[in-house]
Amino acid sequence: MGFLKHIRSRSRLKSQQELQDYPKPRGPDRLSELPRPVVARIFHFVCPHTTDETFEVNEKSLVGSGCGLCDLRDLANCALVNRRWYLVAQDVLYHSVRIDAVHFCPHEEVLAERRRRKNIDPSSIPVGRLKSLERTVWARPDLAARIMYFKLPYMTREAHKAELARTVSALPNLRYVDLPDGFYSADPSTQILRDELQTSCQEIKKMSYVSGAEQAFESLAQQNLWMGLETLELNGLDLDLGVLRMALASLPVLHELKMCDLFHQDDTAFQQTQNLPPFPPLQKLQLLKMPNVTHEGLIAYIQRPEVAEVLTSLSLHGSGVTVPNLSAVLVGASQLKHFSIMETVTKSFPLESPPALTSRSLKTLSFEITSPDTGSHSHMSSKKMTDGYYGYLSASLHANALPCLRKLFVRESRFAEMLLAMPPVPHTRGASGPPHIGFNQELEIYAKGPEDLDWVFTPFAKDELPPPSTQRGLPARSSFSGRPISAAVATQGQSEAPQWGGGARMSVMMGNGQGGFLAVPGAVPSAGGSLDLPHRPGSSGGMPSATSSAAAGGWKKGHVPRGKNKSANDLWR
Repeated sequence: MGFLKHIRSRSRLKSQQELQDYPKPRGPDRLSELPRPVVARIFHFVCPHTTDETFEVNEKSLVGSGCGLCDLRDLANCALVNRRWYLVAQDVLYHSVRIDAVHFCPHEEVLAERRRRKNIDPSSIPVGRLKSLERTVWARPDLAARIMYFKLPYMTREAHKAELARTVSALPNLRYVDLPDGFYSADPSTQILRDELQTSCQEIKKMSYVSGAEQAFESLAQQNLWMGLETLELNGLDLDLGVLRMALASLPVLHELKMCDLFHQDDTAFQQTQNLPPFPPLQKLQLLKMPNVTHEGLIAYIQRPEVAEVLTSLSLHGSGVTVPNLSAVLVGASQLKHFSIMETVTKSFPLESPPALTSRSLKTLSFEITSPDTGSHSHMSSKKMTDGYYGYLSASLHANALPCLRKLFVRESRFAEMLLAMPPVPHTRGASGPPHIGFNQELEIYAKGPEDLDWVFTPFAKDELPPPSTQRGLPARSSFSGRPISAAVATQGQSEAPQWGGGARMSVMMGNGQGGFLAVPGAVPSAGGSLDLPHRPGSSGGMPSATSSAAAGGWKKGHVPRGKNKSANDLWR
């Protein structure tokens, strides 16, 4: 006993000595004086995915560039510091819950090796975390009430519907949850999950209905389910007009609607009738693959004052609204900021000039006009077919009809060059101001051809308009003022070299059209028979003097000749 007591005493003395050697904090504890919102903000940087409030699935909503599981562990360790941090960390940890299958860091290699040695199935790891969360929310209702967003991997939600149903049944304030694909089509295997979600989670903000869920969608109006829905997606449903209107009218806070493949719906869906409630005003409307909806029905909807005041985003992909009729749609939507049209045209642009695309509020425009692919021999004819549509857009920009536009997406790789060209005759009418004043505004153009995989970025900067040209008796004409940055730096963003002023000039290899590159100009013979280098302007733009030219062979004064290992004819810096 004495020997063991002696060992215990020595170990106790050693631990006490380590505590004495540990530096003690000096001065007052400033961390305890921080307000709770500031501490919560710091915890959000520790674990960024807890701020994820998007309505996207787990695979598309990764927040931050770090490892979510490691960040979650660090935040859990912060909760163990003191009681004050524990209370703040609880609110952050259980606001947006995310279950990941693996670590997105080198630590995953170590854990994978351990699982391999113990013969543990990797797919069982997220299932175990889901069961742990299930036990927690049932044992701690106060923590369950904090969960508003719940995201989990695809295979976990598809293969473990029962565990998911038991978990969501304990979350009364849940706003969004990743659901299996069969839930949106009313698959019988998800009926238990649907019943639990409709009974326990009345605060759901987003829901989707696809082909086969017509009866489930009709129950929205009959049972007053999920009246707090803000985002709704309808895809391939066979619905009657009355059912559609009644269901949408039962959602008082709906502000985003996506309708796709509703072939039975036409302009009457947006027109007002006496026996049905009106189509609700929306902030964001997407119409995909709805060829029976034309500009007439859309204009009738946009002209309503309550709609024109709130509609800020409109997308038309494969609808019956054509490009020549877009001007009336844009004029009616006075608060529109984002507009997208995607259309495959089979005929050329009409010869009669329609009014210009005019909008004083539009900031982002996606103008993706393509022609059907009929083979490699029709490549040139396809470009000619779409040139009229992009010429119409270019003329609208030259007419200053879109003064607030800042981002433009086009499916024409030559659009930047088309915008540089001055149209000989104004192509549009109805724009305010002079018939043609030239393009002069800040604009970011993202262009992609039919065979390109990535968008090519070309920024335009706003310059002051130069005075009209009157040299040699030529008549005055307006000039193009906005100029693009070189394509060599266009892909690196506008901040590095805006108008050659934000960064250094870069070398560019010029092709000769035959698979090679243009040769660097060589020396030129002078009057005395000697070879002189061609004049190279200095960075200050000054011309060389006679003495400096004689001393340095045409270079600026003070130029130091390069060594034999460096090029003397470096014309591109």
